[in-house]
Amino acid sequence: MFRKLISLLFFCVAACTPLTPMPTSTATFLSALAPPTPTFIISTNTLVPLTNLFGQWEIYKYARGSISILTPEEINNWMGQRVFISTNKIVFPLKSPPFHAEFNTECDPPFFLTSRENVQEYFIKNDYGINPVAIGITQDEITIISTGCSGTPYITIIQTNDDLVFLWHGVFFFLKKVESDAGIATSSVPVLCPSAASVNLNATPLGNELPLKLQNGLSIEEHLLSKAPDSDTRAFSTEDGSTQEAVLAKHAIEREKPLQPYDSFYHGWDVSAFQGGNKLAVSDSSEYNISSGEWDHFVQVNLDQKLIYTAAYHPAELTYSFRALWMDDQHWVLEVACETKPYPYAVGHIVMDGKSLNELYAYEESFGFQTMHGKFFYFFNRGGKIGISYNGQEIPLGYDNVLHYGCCSAGVLNPIMSENMVAFFAQRGGHWYYVEIGVF
Repeated sequence: MFRKLISLLFFCVAACTPLTPMPTSTATFLSALAPPTPTFIISTNTLVPLTNLFGQWEIYKYARGSISILTPEEINNWMGQRVFISTNKIVFPLKSPPFHAEFNTECDPPFFLTSRENVQEYFIKNDYGINPVAIGITQDEITIISTGCSGTPYITIIQTNDDLVFLWHGVFFFLKKVESDAGIATSSVPVLCPSAASVNLNATPLGNELPLKLQNGLSIEEHLLSKAPDSDTRAFSTEDGSTQEAVLAKHAIEREKPLQPYDSFYHGWDVSAFQGGNKLAVSDSSEYNISSGEWDHFVQVNLDQKLIYTAAYHPAELTYSFRALWMDDQHWVLEVACETKPYPYAVGHIVMDGKSLNELYAYEESFGFQTMHGKFFYFFNRGGKIGISYNGQEIPLGYDNVLHYGCCSAGVLNPIMSENMVAFFAQRGGHWYYVEIGVF
């Protein structure tokens, strides 16, 4: 016995009034499924092929009856959403879940039970209270596909000559098949986080065009430690016997000064920066890849709600991915911590005005971006050695490691960034150092 579509009584005839579809994310997964071997399932009145069912579908219009409980905002939230259907899985990965989306977004269909139905008789039999012609279904017969995915919009699917139709809370949502060459191909989206195998650990260092001298009053103060710093308290002991209190007292006032300008520079969970009346925001856009069975992630940067940058990346597992976002009236900067598989280790990538510094300067990593005394500062790793860049000038320091991106208790050893300085722990040649760099 076929499962019926969700029935809502006392519909009045309603015109099919499409909303303007929400823009499809630039980062949308666009690799089409290879057509499966045609599957035929015996129904009560015919043999119905399912070949055209499998693939990815996008909601592009709707029609509703008078008893719908969805608001215009909720309906608009469904526009542009994609559904992936294969022979053993249906995935409805809601990028921004509508309020009435209380259903499982993934289902392993126990069956695909099909039948051919007269469209007018089918709508009358199920008490839809609406003429199918009024919502744009003008053909005489339709295919009804029951999936067994109870409590979902796709427990029963109406298939027309061109579309799929879901019914949810009194709204008929129409889906069109997405072709493999639609929109922007995934291959055209830059990859911010290459896999571990693709990272060139033997990249040839770039020559420094400027003399390696400290400019603009920048000072570097190293303190050799007798052992590794304490990961719970940040306590350390120096090799020369100087007390921690004495070392920290020298620039204590500078360390307390927050990064400036405060409203245009955000670290941590905040993902928006402001400059005048402009808002810069970064977000994660995820798309379900039905081929791999995993989620593809893309970082997106919007200026006043207009997309200006997107790239594929692997979100960090042990820390937050968006580390810094900054803008002024001429430039914008984003720092992203990416997971490098197969190792659970986050690698930093700094993007300036849409350009990856790792690619531009052959870095294995760039991290710790901040403004220091009004000028750009960050760490970089090239050839396994860590240096700094200040005001466009690279200064190789030869560190083997600079503690950063630490999670939980280890986070206490992360660099401390201030308006005119940064304080951090580093290793070189098997020795630990406490370092303060700044314009003092």
